[in-house]
Order: sequence, then C-alpha cells, then structure tokens
Amino acid sequence: YGEGKRVQSDWLFRFVQAPYGLRPWLDVRMPTFGLTKEEANILSKYFALLDNQEYPFERLAERESVYVEAKCAGDSEYYVKAKRLMDSKDVNCGSCHVRGEIKPEGDPSGWAPDLSLAKERLRPSWVREWLTDPQRIQVGTKMPKFPWGEFQQLFPGKPEEQIEAIKDLIMSPGDLLTAPSGTLARKGP
Repeated sequence: YGEGKRVQSDWLFRFVQAPYGLRPWLDVRMPTFGLTKEEANILSKYFALLDNQEYPFERLAERESVYVEAKCAGDSEYYVKAKRLMDSKDVNCGSCHVRGEIKPEGDPSGWAPDLSLAKERLRPSWVREWLTDPQRIQVGTKMPKFPWGEFQQLFPGKPEEQIEAIKDLIMSPGDLLTAPSGTLARKGP
C-alpha cells in the first residue's frame, strides 16, 4: 500500500520497535514483534527503498522555521488563509480528523487519523498526493476529493497552491495546525 512513500523512515523505525495506537479511540493496534534496532532498521529501509524513497535521511523543509518564514515573506497571511481554508465549512478537516486534543463530533469509530501527528509521521510529498486525489491512493477511503480551486474567497490561487498550503499547514512546526483560527493571526507562524 505504499507505506514507504507514505511515512518518514525515522518514524517507521521507532514505530516498529514500540508500536502505539495511531487511532487510540479504536480497539486495534499493531502487534509488538520485539524487533532489534538492526531488524527495525532493515524493515524501515526495505519499505523506503521499495517505494523509491530517500533513505535513511530526508530533509523536510516544511518543518523548518526558515521555510515558514519564506512562505510568510511572500504572503504574511499564508498560514492564516491555509487555516481558514482547512477549517471552512466546505473543507472542514476537523469534522473527521482529530487534531491533538481537538476531537470531531460523533462516534469515535468514524474519526480519521490525528493530523497533529502527521508532521512526524508522513512524508510531505505523500500528503500533497493524498490531498490531490485520496481515492487514487486508497480506493474506498472516506476522505473526499475536494474541488480545489473553488475556494477563492478563502485562499485565492490555483488548486495546486491550495493543496500546497494545506500540506504546509499540516507539516508546519509548532502548533499552527491546532491553534484556534482567530489566534493564528495574533500569534504568527
């Protein structure tokens, strides 16, 4: 299922040694296999190379303050607009996704993965692909394909620019993703 393309190798290395519930509200969990560091390294490397990904290290620019500063230098409201788009009634990621301590309404069995864990777990390039067309990556997923480009009042730009902004927000350092929309402008990235 493209796990090497989806997850960061260092995260997978740690996870296979000490699995934890990615969706703790569900009663499912990866078993513990008692892998040694060497075995975990081999497994992590295998998944990365299987999907033609860089191994062992990958620079994730989106998580660095210099990247955030460059985005804000071009548009001081970049992350504010991305957050507004993400929280809008049309996109509304929070209606399904957990974001740290912020939980969606409804039965937990229908909740989607915690977006606050994504910056440590997922590869930015995979997040971009997922946002573009989730059904192409995982047929039958509940994640909808959004009509990117139609949200000009929230984030003016081409579909690729809107997807990039949501990806940047998800991968951003600090608590930009979980900050309440109204406080983001005051706090700044």
